Amino acid sequence: MPHILSNFSNSVKLKYVKLGYQYLVNHIITLTLILPIVAIFIEVISVGPYEILNLLNSLDFDLVSIICPSIPIILITILYFMQKQPTIYLVDYACFKLPITCQFPFATFMEHSKIILKNNLKNVEFQMRILEQPGLVEENSLPHEIHYIPPKPTMEAAIIVLPNSLFRMGGVVILLSNRISDHARAKSTLYHIVRTPKGDDDKAYCSVFEEEDKEGKIGIQLSKYLMAIASEVLKSNIRTIGPLFLPNSEQLGFIVTLLARKYLNPKWTPYILDFKQAFEHFNIHVGDRAVIDEL
Repeated sequence: MPHILSNFSNSVKLKYVKLGYQYLVNHIITLTLILPIVAIFIEVISVGPYEILNLLNSLDFDLVSIICPSIPIILITILYFMQKQPTIYLVDYACFKLPITCQFPFATFMEHSKIILKNNLKNVEFQMRILEQPGLVEENSLPHEIHYIPPKPTMEAAIIVLPNSLFRMGGVVILLSNRISDHARAKSTLYHIVRTPKGDDDKAYCSVFEEEDKEGKIGIQLSKYLMAIASEVLKSNIRTIGPLFLPNSEQLGFIVTLLARKYLNPKWTPYILDFKQAFEHFNIHVGDRAVIDEL
């Protein structure tokens, strides 16, 4: 029991040491500015108001000498606000709910698949395994054109469906605003959107590709490189967005460990960034278990 209490005490001490380090590094600029301000305030109090008035009266202020140094500061401030991107607010959003007639239970989907793919039962078994993996529910909905036997996922059908309901598949409609007056009623503020184009990479370009099969039927082909490419894109996005949001304590720990591994000992354990210091939630694509595992 004493050994357990000792370990617990040490872990608590290390926790508070880590919290103190994070607070110090993350607020180093604020603390640096506060110290001279406090020193000046203490000095002003110790001098007294009469001495300050006498000092101000003895100074000979020249209007030109005051305005000239202020011009660069004013210009820099103007340029800063001119180049600053407007803040984007998410004011509200709504999700379109499809009618109950569009619900497509697993049993119905499998019956349709057996009729449509009666000569290829292996594809039916494959589709069933796909349905079991991503966590879909019986209340999932599809447009009426997919309910037909055989389905009619044509461009003509999509053009007919679109005017009736903009997001037939239960999509979200996003109301955005850049007006400062909408700040109070906005649900959240949008900071950054990071995209990594991979179209110049043949493997990435062909990872999800629409083409004809041997029988002349048009379909979507998923490449075996899809997961590896998705992983590379995720890493690129994290490298881009990490420095924008991670606190200074995490960035400093990562840089110090990286330099130490490079110049001192390459066997040192890499620094694992704590993204919980910057992000509260992650919205993960649930299309497949492999995507979640890769993330």
